[in-house]
Amino acid sequence: MGRRRILVLMIMLLIPFVAVEAKLVYLQVINSRRITEEFEKYIYNIEVIPPGRGVIRDRHGIELATEVRSFDLLVILREFEKSDNNRLALANMLSESPDRLSDSLREIDDEIAAINDRILRLARKRPLEERKIIDREKRAPYPLLRNLPFRIAVMIETHPDLVPGLIVEESFRRRYPQGTLASHIVGYLGKRTEEEYRHMLESGAFFEGYEGIIGEDGIRLLERRGSFMNEPIGRSGIERQYDDLLRGKAGVCLSERNLFRKTKEVIGARQADVGKEIQLTIDLELQRKVEGLLAGRTGVAAVMDVESGEMLALASSPMFDPNELISPVSADATKRYFGEQSGNPTMNRSISGQYQLGSIFKIVTAIAALEEKKITRGTPLECEGKFSSTFRYLNCWIYNKHGLSHGGLPLKDALARSCNVYFFKAAKLTGHDALSKWGKKLGFGEPTGIDLPGEKSGILPTPVPGQKVVETEAYNLAIGQGRLTVTPIQALVAMATVANEGKRVTPHLVVGTGAPPVDLAISAETVRAVKDGLRAAVHEEYGTASKSGLKQHDVAGKTSSAQTSSGRESHSWFAGFMPFEKPKYAFIVLVEHGGSGGEVAGPIAAGIVGYLTDNGAQK
Repeated sequence: MGRRRILVLMIMLLIPFVAVEAKLVYLQVINSRRITEEFEKYIYNIEVIPPGRGVIRDRHGIELATEVRSFDLLVILREFEKSDNNRLALANMLSESPDRLSDSLREIDDEIAAINDRILRLARKRPLEERKIIDREKRAPYPLLRNLPFRIAVMIETHPDLVPGLIVEESFRRRYPQGTLASHIVGYLGKRTEEEYRHMLESGAFFEGYEGIIGEDGIRLLERRGSFMNEPIGRSGIERQYDDLLRGKAGVCLSERNLFRKTKEVIGARQADVGKEIQLTIDLELQRKVEGLLAGRTGVAAVMDVESGEMLALASSPMFDPNELISPVSADATKRYFGEQSGNPTMNRSISGQYQLGSIFKIVTAIAALEEKKITRGTPLECEGKFSSTFRYLNCWIYNKHGLSHGGLPLKDALARSCNVYFFKAAKLTGHDALSKWGKKLGFGEPTGIDLPGEKSGILPTPVPGQKVVETEAYNLAIGQGRLTVTPIQALVAMATVANEGKRVTPHLVVGTGAPPVDLAISAETVRAVKDGLRAAVHEEYGTASKSGLKQHDVAGKTSSAQTSSGRESHSWFAGFMPFEKPKYAFIVLVEHGGSGGEVAGPIAAGIVGYLTDNGAQK
């Protein structure tokens, strides 16, 4: 009886403990899943709001670069990576044709791998919390693809169960409504490189203005996630030169997202700042005319206001369509624009091409000889066809072509006929140092300062004290040959300086960015003597540009057929200004390996001058 009572008592004492133990088991095993699910329904997310990039317009307000609404695709890896079918389903959506499927898969896989790598690097910074950080980041949306086609964005938004883990966000896409027109001026955009991204991180470019919304930790998290990497950056032209102004400032939004209900509640936000608008000095209709005259050739044509330095047209050929270089760039566009046989169409030859100049440099030689008092405008120098028996290749072009000579010439006729021997003799009188000094004054051998990236300096051969001077180098320089190389924009500035009475302007493309001209203190007599020679080159029957179609206009200029070291056809040049007495415009034409300046570049210049005569570049 006693034992039975003790047993009952023990059972009665144990019952509460069993109930507690059962409750603990229920809480730890059964209900833990429910608690976890409730917790994981919510993700506190920090989103970057892309800024609208500033519009680029021509001088009349016509849009050259603008923004249109677009869609970006974000991915939550925890959901997306649950099934390999998700990547196949997304690739099928993205593929316009079956043969594009593998490319789409590769693009998705590359982006997913990059995100996973970024998450791993982020987690390894805190080894003790590595698993927790990885889990958190795989539940956060990461940028996956930019510029999602509208039909795909609608499909994902309206059928979220087709591919779990995808989020569509509204964004902006750059659009160039003029296509290839003025493409080298406007430029194009591209993705940031890792190096560029790190540089911006170190400079603190992503920090300012977000502190009150997400705090420093939130900002650093966004930076490490690469959330700003998808923001495009200027790669060439005005897009690159003025990228800081055009880019604006991204906004940020802190929100609570319910994954089950597909709802989002904004907790705090900072709106994005739209980039600044930029107005160019370019006259789009003049630009269209210039590009049309140059079409089908490789070269440059440009027009500048001689007093202000405003660029009214600046064409480089071949051209490209910047719309085709917006990410993602197709394999076909990559091949056409950057392939070995592409002809480098994205290169702006007006500022980055370095060419033999030829006879246009005779203008510099004339100014040097006159200003150094070695000749006067009436000093006759004899052309015998050959310059020297010692240097047998230093002949006049008329001797090489016809076995003839020009005889005794004053400066005006020497410029008009482009006599080599005259300028060999002028160089011998003047000296190499003076030629280089005046070449530099007129803008050769150094950048002009135009507001475009990638401008080259060219080569202006200059004697170095203590080094042996090769006598023939001065003679070659005098006629624009030898080691001398120039950019077309340098030749344009030199011609504009003559037109502007010896005042050198800085060429520019953005309204309001011009600098005061630099007075080179060239005498009025020298300027007039050179101008008269340039006018005779066009209007006298013996002038090298007399048959170019320019005669009917009030214009002066200089032809050039510059021999190249490659042994191919000469580069064809024409540089000039108009009207003659009160110059307003200077212009330059270059056709690579085009041959005769008077026969090839001259007629193109005549087309430009005809348009300017009829229409001008309207203010």
